[in-house]
Amino acid sequence: MSGEGSQSPWVWAAWGCGGCLLLTGLALVVLIFAGVRTVKNIDRELNDPAARVEKARELLGADTFPEGYEPVITFSIPFLFDTVMLADRPLDQNEELSDETERMFVYVELIRGDSRWRRFAEDGDPSRVLADQGIHARRQEEIGRGELSVDGPEIDYVSQRGAVTVHGHDYEGISTFLFIRCPGSKRMRVGVWCNPDPNEGVPVSDADFSGTNADPERIQAFVSHFDFCGS
Repeated sequence: MSGEGSQSPWVWAAWGCGGCLLLTGLALVVLIFAGVRTVKNIDRELNDPAARVEKARELLGADTFPEGYEPVITFSIPFLFDTVMLADRPLDQNEELSDETERMFVYVELIRGDSRWRRFAEDGDPSRVLADQGIHARRQEEIGRGELSVDGPEIDYVSQRGAVTVHGHDYEGISTFLFIRCPGSKRMRVGVWCNPDPNEGVPVSDADFSGTNADPERIQAFVSHFDFCGS
């Protein structure tokens, strides 16, 4: 015979199922709220240049942007990724990247990406790491690669000639890929910096890339505007 304070196991099972449903419902509410908030933020940043600048500064940890660049796109999906694009031309009348754009910098931060680091270390091809983010690189010639010494992050870079497609925009010239590692962080931080090639048609071995986005000193000066690990 059961004691007076005992409960049927079916009661506890019902409470357990109810608790799961409650948690599921709360999770859905949070996701819907995050989705609505994300859509509102995207719309605000697309239509309000000041909001776009504020968001770009936040994502890049920047007080100022490199000369000649301005934020044209910021986009975030909570708990998944953040991205910001700087360019030397504002968006066109259709709120799309201008065909006259010659220089641009795209920064992507993913919540996790350690496995992709291993893939890059194995084959050294940045296009394999970035394809899932809407960035497709078609390498023709590698110009150089190395490491940058900056305060905070460790940055590996690869500069190459070839075509790159960034969010549907085709670009031909020099692309420098930055792989940014912040101490104690498992987030994947990647930058893609595209500029024209002043030595088009000249073999890499004979070309002078001083002052271009393939020049280590120029890369160092460019990234010094950003605090990737503090953003």
